Amino acid sequence: MSKGTVISDEAIKILSANKFVKLVRSNRISFTYEFRIMMWERWIKYKSISSIREVMKENGIDYSLFNAQIISRIQRNFKRDGKPTNGRMGNSAKRNKTDKNYDQFLVSTGKFIRARRGISFSKDYTEKLYSLYPDQAIEDVLKSDGFDPERIGYQRIHALKRVFDGDIEPHEKQTFDQNIIEEYTDHPMVERITAHRIKLTDVFYSEASIFSDMHINDILKIFDIDSAILTISTKQRIKKQITQSDHTCSIHLEAGSSDRLKAIALNLYEALYNKMACFLKSISQCIWDLSASLRREAFIMLDSLADSHIMPLSQIISEAGLSRSTFYSILRNDAYGRYEELRNQNEEEEVRAIIDTMNYNGYPKGKRTIHMMMPEITGKSFSIKKIARLMRKHGLNSGVRAPRQSLKAAREHLEKYKCPNLLKRKFRLAMPFTHILTDVSYLFFGANGRGYLSAVKDAVTGRILAAVVSENNDSAMTMETLKQLERYTFRDNAIFHSDQGALYLNEAFQKKVKELGFRESMSRRGICEDNSSQESFFGHFKDECDYTSCSSIEELREMVLSYVEYYNNERPQWTRNKMTPVKYESYLEAMPPEQFDLYMSKETDKYEKTKALATKRAKARANLILS
Repeated sequence: MSKGTVISDEAIKILSANKFVKLVRSNRISFTYEFRIMMWERWIKYKSISSIREVMKENGIDYSLFNAQIISRIQRNFKRDGKPTNGRMGNSAKRNKTDKNYDQFLVSTGKFIRARRGISFSKDYTEKLYSLYPDQAIEDVLKSDGFDPERIGYQRIHALKRVFDGDIEPHEKQTFDQNIIEEYTDHPMVERITAHRIKLTDVFYSEASIFSDMHINDILKIFDIDSAILTISTKQRIKKQITQSDHTCSIHLEAGSSDRLKAIALNLYEALYNKMACFLKSISQCIWDLSASLRREAFIMLDSLADSHIMPLSQIISEAGLSRSTFYSILRNDAYGRYEELRNQNEEEEVRAIIDTMNYNGYPKGKRTIHMMMPEITGKSFSIKKIARLMRKHGLNSGVRAPRQSLKAAREHLEKYKCPNLLKRKFRLAMPFTHILTDVSYLFFGANGRGYLSAVKDAVTGRILAAVVSENNDSAMTMETLKQLERYTFRDNAIFHSDQGALYLNEAFQKKVKELGFRESMSRRGICEDNSSQESFFGHFKDECDYTSCSSIEELREMVLSYVEYYNNERPQWTRNKMTPVKYESYLEAMPPEQFDLYMSKETDKYEKTKALATKRAKARANLILS
């Protein structure tokens, strides 16, 4: 793909390992046909070198390893040759060759002729394609006419597109015979015509500029100019000049005007009428999607269209899909669409009244005092809610009993980092290593000693997976707890449940939880039952272990770890088949699918009964309070 490019041996080794690199040497690199198509499809959407670079980067090709001119050359080939074909880029005669039998078929249709490089589009067929372009793609027209674009050659089609787009000049030169010259010499839109050139008047360009969105053939037809006598390059030049012209009404019919000028004026009127009708139809489809202010502007614009005398106002209203009463009521209502503007003006007066009341006598005043004193001071009266809203919006803080910022910051922090309750007390409705619980408990020992126990429990088996004892109730303790979980393999979408303690409303902690593959869940505020399974472990530990006799944090740590070992491996649990947590874990893991489904069914029944009982007790407590 690129000769004369120096690529290092290390770069060759890296690039050759990529599946899209077909060949790479110290002075050359080429890519597979599949990859060239990928680059072309991205580039054709946004014609820039950056598009090619993006495709290379996405597919693991480091373009910094070779000369930047390679990417420029790829873009140059795209511009010149169009879509890559046959696995190669280029437009040589050898690459464009199609089989002779198909060439003969194309020529026999009369729509193609033999040319220096095989075949080419005939003049008449080129005109047909040009008249339909760009509303219809050249490839689609070819297919509808029974031709195979791939066998004709995408480079040849791309070259024709470039002619139609004005990127390159066609080989055909403009010529006019004597009959055409005589016909258009007195044409009102033709300033001068010779054997090889035609110059149109400024009036033509001025009037045609309003139709710049139409095809050039249709524009010429309006002004009684036969587009068939003009080459594509001439029409492209005329179209370009039309788009650069400003519209002014320049055609004036007077007594003695030629019949041709009258016919052009009639064509122009019909074209303007059709254009206006099309415009009004599009307006009817979107006018009610506009904002109120823009809608009124649109109605004013429609009213002004009647001054052109192309279409009466009653018909303009009808074509736009509007009723006369709606149109005139909006048009005559100066306040329509100005709600925001008028509200802002009214709000300025209201804010001024609040400021005047606040400044009276120089003493600070809260919203209630402002509400009570405003009628006597300003003669106006607002509700307390409105005064509070306007003061908040415009920063009019009186400083009287202002809210504590620390509490506000705490609430914002809670809202930002709290997680939903995904577990919903379904502690045992899963396989092991699916529902994981954590919490921290105070441990008072010795004379005045205090420690903290951070533990992680598998809610299904009851096994303690991690336990950390620390002198400080801080994030270092909880991060160490999470670190101990790295030795286990948890199931996909496992839930990590905690309360809404400050230790768990921590960005670093939550990031680590996600890295371990958990979905984080939290108990509702003040509802300790949402994490009751974890709380039960702390209860058993404090009932069964005499940790208060410890004299140091190290001794407490040893006692806790010793109890966790005993709890997991030796202490059976009544509700878990009288097995230890470790044995119960193995029991569930080895259970056949059918048996496990039966087990889950029983656990679900227990959960529903417990839930119903809890609801019944809650209602009873509520009734007791109300009575």
